[in-house]
Amino acid sequence: MYDAELGSLSLYVNGRLVREDVQRGRAVATGAGDLQIGREASASGYSGHLRGTVADVRAWDRVVPAPEAEELGVAEPHQVAYWPLESATGGVAPDMDPKRPGEPAGVGLSLRGGASIYTTPDPGCDPGMDPDCVVDPNAYALRGNGHLALDGTTAYADRAAGLLGPEGSFSITARARLSSGDADEDQTVLSLPGHFAEAAVVRYSASARRWELALTSRDDSGATVSTARDTAVLPRTTGSGDHLALVYDATTREVRLYVNGQLAGAETEWANSWDLSTTRLDVGRSETASGSGDHFSGAVDEVRVFQGALDVDAVQGVSLLPSGSSASEPGDPGTAVTSRGSDT
Repeated sequence: MYDAELGSLSLYVNGRLVREDVQRGRAVATGAGDLQIGREASASGYSGHLRGTVADVRAWDRVVPAPEAEELGVAEPHQVAYWPLESATGGVAPDMDPKRPGEPAGVGLSLRGGASIYTTPDPGCDPGMDPDCVVDPNAYALRGNGHLALDGTTAYADRAAGLLGPEGSFSITARARLSSGDADEDQTVLSLPGHFAEAAVVRYSASARRWELALTSRDDSGATVSTARDTAVLPRTTGSGDHLALVYDATTREVRLYVNGQLAGAETEWANSWDLSTTRLDVGRSETASGSGDHFSGAVDEVRVFQGALDVDAVQGVSLLPSGSSASEPGDPGTAVTSRGSDT
């Protein structure tokens, strides 16, 4: 931003003023040349070509005040897929996200290996009206009237690659309930598998008896693996289970795991070299070149995928949404979810 009255040049990044780069004094800018995007001009020609992507370019013939610059720097997360897991047709649970105009129809989650949709049975009485009507709370679905039932041996669900962008920020949320808190094997809720490794895995750690996030730096069997673990919450085996959220901010290259709306440990830096557009979304298992395993035993529900990084307020808001409620509406991103998260 150039202020002719002050003779200063300012740079804002993601809505924040980079104070170290403010040039004070008399900087005269005529702006007579062409606007260049992705390269710079010098006496010897054009150089400094950008390798990457550019979008949403805007220009003004005035000074943009700080509050407006802050708002311009915010990229609101946008829900791109939502599987409420209330039903399945032909072994596919539909994507119920209301698409924006021009977006392709959503792709369902394919139920595999004996996975099924559990539906809350009719108790035959009304617990609210009849004091003698006793209903097992675990007979209810996690949210709404259904959830994905997984047996811990072969059952899982997946969505083909192509949902995520190659490098951009993303968030994935789900609700999960373990069958048993004494399981002696790790159990995967969500994973993003490649050809030889998994980019990210959200799972139950049997050794720690806690929810855990595991990340790999690249699609290679010898890639570095880093983990972040929740130390506060024992995974629930009753009621509505736990709400889990995996959030990646591509701008800061940080990954966060939220359990029931609370940050699980510190933010984890991800030395990420993945092309995320090539990863599937698996629900209920892990898979690498050596085979599949760590199948989940229990219930998974309300799986959502967002373009952009949700912040803690947005994660908490999503965790409270009733089944069937979208976190965004067509043409109006962020209707139910707002965030200061940014995207690249």
